[in-house]
Amino acid sequence: MSPSTEDHDLSRLPKWAQSEITYLRRRVEELAREKIADYELAVTGGCDTWVDPYAEPTPAPLGKSQTVQFRLGDLAEAFHGNVHARTATIGGMPVVEITAPNGEDLHVIPRTANTVLVVPIKR
Repeated sequence: MSPSTEDHDLSRLPKWAQSEITYLRRRVEELAREKIADYELAVTGGCDTWVDPYAEPTPAPLGKSQTVQFRLGDLAEAFHGNVHARTATIGGMPVVEITAPNGEDLHVIPRTANTVLVVPIKR
């Protein structure tokens, strides 16, 4: 938060009052984030599949566990067609399942931080 005249005036308050105001500001920000998340959930119906998730002003929800088809242009022949991806739950674990028509699948399993485990599956 950038310093303002209001912040300057806060410096004249007792420390306990400054702490309380800081706490209340954080709480208001937290509640606003929760309300936004609740709104998004209500609007999308718990959607877990999005097109262009970083679009402004809002991304386009596709629904829950929808299959997305990718046409790979020149690579389509190598896969004998198109590649499909969908979200799934396997053994209670959320995964992204990627399927090629040639019988080769990949499961992408979220791990810690920004890592994933990619497991090849032969049908």
